[in-house]
Amino acid sequence: QGKQNEAVDILFRIVEDSRKAAQAKETKPDREPAIVSAAAENLQKLSPERYAKLPAAPAPPRRGFGGGGFPGL
Repeated sequence: QGKQNEAVDILFRIVEDSRKAAQAKETKPDREPAIVSAAAENLQKLSPERYAKLPAAPAPPRRGFGGGGFPGL
């Protein structure tokens, strides 16, 4: 049980720190790094209660043309 609690704490810190850093950046990443996604999935399996306390994953930036159109077409 002690090792599982330690693993949950480590996984929580990895995901929480990564998500907080991503939110603080001016340019948002397209998606979470694979290692962070894997840590979040494992945390959800081991401790759904701790997983629920994580900050939300950052939303990917919106894509599009910005409504400017293509002049001359």
